[in-house]
Amino acid sequence: ANLSTGTGGPQPPNPQPQGARAMTTPAKDDAPQKNLYEVLGAAKDEDQHGISKKYKKLALKYHPDRNRGEGQEAAAAAFREVSDAYAVLSDPNKRRQYDLHGDEGLDAAETNAFESVDVKSQSWASRFLLAQVSKLGVPIPTTVAADVLSKACELAEAELQGVAPLKAGVAATGSLKISEAAFFRVRVDAATAKAGLVLAARSRRKNDKFRLLVFDERGGVRRQAESLFPERGDRRRGAASRCRLFVVPVPTLLVGAPFSMATEEHLPLVCAALDTLEERPAAAPPFETGDRDYLVAIYSDNLLSSLDFTLAAAPAVLETRPLGALDAAADALRAQKEKLGDFATRYTVAHADAVAKKAALDEALAALAALQNEGKAHDDEVSRLRDAHDAAQRGLLDAAFAACAPPPAPPA
Repeated sequence: ANLSTGTGGPQPPNPQPQGARAMTTPAKDDAPQKNLYEVLGAAKDEDQHGISKKYKKLALKYHPDRNRGEGQEAAAAAFREVSDAYAVLSDPNKRRQYDLHGDEGLDAAETNAFESVDVKSQSWASRFLLAQVSKLGVPIPTTVAADVLSKACELAEAELQGVAPLKAGVAATGSLKISEAAFFRVRVDAATAKAGLVLAARSRRKNDKFRLLVFDERGGVRRQAESLFPERGDRRRGAASRCRLFVVPVPTLLVGAPFSMATEEHLPLVCAALDTLEERPAAAPPFETGDRDYLVAIYSDNLLSSLDFTLAAAPAVLETRPLGALDAAADALRAQKEKLGDFATRYTVAHADAVAKKAALDEALAALAALQNEGKAHDDEVSRLRDAHDAAQRGLLDAAFAACAPPPAPPA
């Protein structure tokens, strides 16, 4: 079943199943890549239903069967373009990866460009290997399991019957196995539908990985955020992983977990500390109507262990003072990221200069060492020649004094 688009209408050609490979960067030409949302004429906060409608309209417009003769090639190219865009944006997991990394030049035509690891389909040995790779600092993008997405749609169709309520300001606790989700329903009144909702969760261990999900009325994923490991100071105090999701109509900056290894081997680790900042533009909360329940969930991204969590939600309070403080802190992070970019550039130049000078120094030292060895050889040769010269002088002296010696006395 197609979880995000419904049934009927044109479908993108040759869809490939979601694999278990981490996101890779394909080698492409230097042509600029188009924004996939712009290709479909969709807003970044568009729900899956809206994206599907826009795709179907464009697919019918550019379908090869409806564009014969002049302009057929251009229409075919446009059809492939909208199909590639839809293949990414219609999949909640690929769409999430595109939102995070789409500005890195990845091409939607590469099916694996926005793939993530389906943890649930992996064997224990594979999950153990992925965990070791993750410990080395290599980010492992993971998917929300298909059965969890299906369950959300089923719960939405059943009007959230049997789903536990998550009351405002009251924490809920629980435990999740690998790739499981705990669903809750949150009451959204008219004021909350306008101002938004905030969710906060924490786990029991510092290395836990999880995410928060907010769904629309149809059970489609509309907002999500991944957990962060505690900062170094908090980690020393025994803090655990946390996750915060602000579903509010104001611009926000999502501070992702920093990579523990820089993208370039020669750079200090701090150069990658703010690479995961995610700008989230102002968008109306995805609550079409107030005075009804909406579905939220916490999902375990752990690779090897279960997840013990605490989750709470509350209506957003958009007061000027805390929003101003948040904007100031976000601006400071953006400025620091620019400084880190400049620092990385200067460090790269200095490193290249140091490497070149070290190579020249090594070459000069090697030449000096060779000359020193040659000097030692010359010294040895000088000593040998002096000894030979001294021996020759002694021979000449011996001959001279031998000529001056008196003849031997006659015998008596």
